[in-house]
Amino acid sequence: MPPSETLIQTIAIALRAEPEEFLLLAGRMPAHWQQAIAASPGRVIETFRKVVVDCVAESTTPYSRTVLAFGGTRAIEEASFPFEHLSDIAELESWRKEIYRPTYHLHKWWAQRLGSVFRAILLASFAPKGSNVLEMFYQPARLPGAVIFDPFMGSGTTIGEALKLGARAIGRDINPVAHFMFRNALSVHPRRKVIETFRAIEQDVAPQLRHFYRTPLPEGDLADVLYYFWVKVVPCPACERPVDLFSSYIFARHVYPTRNPEARAVCPYCGMINTLRYDTEHAICTSCQRAFNPKAGPANGAKAVCSDCGHVFPIAKTVQERGEPPAHRLYAKLVLRPNGVKEYHPTDAADLALYAEACQALQQRQNAYPLVTIVPGYNTNQVLNYCYTHWYQMFNARQLLCLSLLAERIRAISNEGLRDLFACLFSGTLEFNNMFASFKGEGTGAVRHMFSHHILKPERMPLEANLWGTPKSSGSFSTLFESRLLPALDYCEQPFELRVVQKHGKRVHW
Repeated sequence: MPPSETLIQTIAIALRAEPEEFLLLAGRMPAHWQQAIAASPGRVIETFRKVVVDCVAESTTPYSRTVLAFGGTRAIEEASFPFEHLSDIAELESWRKEIYRPTYHLHKWWAQRLGSVFRAILLASFAPKGSNVLEMFYQPARLPGAVIFDPFMGSGTTIGEALKLGARAIGRDINPVAHFMFRNALSVHPRRKVIETFRAIEQDVAPQLRHFYRTPLPEGDLADVLYYFWVKVVPCPACERPVDLFSSYIFARHVYPTRNPEARAVCPYCGMINTLRYDTEHAICTSCQRAFNPKAGPANGAKAVCSDCGHVFPIAKTVQERGEPPAHRLYAKLVLRPNGVKEYHPTDAADLALYAEACQALQQRQNAYPLVTIVPGYNTNQVLNYCYTHWYQMFNARQLLCLSLLAERIRAISNEGLRDLFACLFSGTLEFNNMFASFKGEGTGAVRHMFSHHILKPERMPLEANLWGTPKSSGSFSTLFESRLLPALDYCEQPFELRVVQKHGKRVHW
């Protein structure tokens, strides 16, 4: 078993070394040093001190401080540099970056670079000509005395990979989010304290949050709602009748529909949820028996047609003339039964009453959310065209209420480091819990977050996720704690590298 954090810190103090440096080294001691310690336990302190200053890369090549000299040809400059093999490793990492390099994915960032690429670049930039870069890639390596500076660090890939190699890393960024995100990702957070803090938050606020995502089943029991389905509504300029901006009445299907063709469509006449094939163009509602085309909704591109009077109108211009963001209508929900079965249901009076309760509770809270205006710019003009003037308008009342309750509890955390860590997690949760998110489909993470298009796109059929979440939720505070925060802590304690192997003729990781 790897040594405990307390033991590592005690050894570091005894050796007058940096505890963070020893935390990175924990569990990464080369085999030949382990043998030396076992053979001469009385010289363990001397051995440890030698490890701190030596550059240990390949078991067959004694790299030392001379590795840091920039004179002569470096390994990265040689024609034999293993570009192809490293590219295969990077490709595997790119498929699930949040799993294979979770430290850099604690929070959303754009244009994130691959950790395996930067590890190879750093190693080969310091290694002399003739070094076996691939062997070094999988060996515990040390670059003592090296200083790596990244003035545009972003998510911190360069800094993290440099620290793993024992170099001194300095990162800066003009964006305070980058600094806040990566400082939380690399700070030493005792795992036990992190879990205890999460459990305390869960005990204090989870029951309140779960209350607003419950629905009665036909037999009378209460069940969790995984997702609520909404549609934007714009009054027809000609007759003032509300027009649902469905581009298609099919609102749920599998991400691989040719393999799993079953889909769900809402009847435009009675609101019943119908089960049908994803490519159906003529359907009969199982409730009202009326025929409709599931694939053709009132909204088509930039225009919509009123189903009552037949008037065709431009959507954005109509919204602008009214001077306020479009309203939303709740029409469906995905329910998680106590036995774990998921079911689609139309909304009912209980759902509307629960939402009204959330609206009333929000009105009673003072300073529940910040009032920050949206500044015109390349990435904000599209939402300004839909009359969104403040950031809070991107959330519905239930989301604002539950987010304010959760934020209030996080602010009450006494330890500053833990408070910042959970504030970072909270900020990442906003990405999935807003009215710009949509339903990705079954067979994958269900929530398509608001930045999936790399623009702030007003979503005509938004998805409201269960904020606290369940074990079968996507994008919730609790599931992001499990899938983002804990893996980031694990990786800081026990970093690893992917290795490409062939299995049944395919490249897979190991």
